[in-house]
Amino acid sequence: ELHPQVAGGLNNLAHVLDNQGKYAEAEAMYREALAMAKRLLGAEHPDVAASLNNLASVLGEQGKYAEAEAMSRQALALAKRLVGAEHPVFASCSSVLGKVLSDQGQFAEADQHFKRALAICEKQFGKGHANTATVLIGYAESQLKRGNHAKAKPLAERALAIQEKALPPGHPDLADTLETLAEIHTVIGDTKEAKRYASRAKAIREKPSTRR
Repeated sequence: ELHPQVAGGLNNLAHVLDNQGKYAEAEAMYREALAMAKRLLGAEHPDVAASLNNLASVLGEQGKYAEAEAMSRQALALAKRLVGAEHPVFASCSSVLGKVLSDQGQFAEADQHFKRALAICEKQFGKGHANTATVLIGYAESQLKRGNHAKAKPLAERALAIQEKALPPGHPDLADTLETLAEIHTVIGDTKEAKRYASRAKAIREKPSTRR
């Protein structure tokens, strides 16, 4: 007999593959987890919204933006209906939709979603929580894409400061943030700082077993 924990386990395994950049494998596993969650829990369940959100995120990573956006909007609407617009699942859906929209150049709406996700995370988890940092770095990357380096830099710096306290030293999220800061400093012409951030990121990437 299938159990909801099996779907959760599939999601976790897909998450690891996602972190390793194995997006096609992660997508297949997220799809399996979503189908299982729907079968076990019904279509109207917060876990289904979370699964849709995970799948939307990995589709976005592969540049499948039309499907990613449709799925992300579905996840957000479902989360709002089931858990409300102040819930962490809703915040996560908002953040993913912000990234998918930003990747397509829809910056005005992306900003709204990032700001909303950030406000919820700060309220529900606190300003020094790793989940808050995740939204901050997504928002920073969105600002970087639109060429707003003056706004991207403090957002990314704030994310790094949180992650350095909240996460273990070899965590892959730290490397992501360091790489974003390296990119920001490259663009603004601060080569020395760019190299410093890049070398820190590289040291984390080269360590074995950097999993969430």
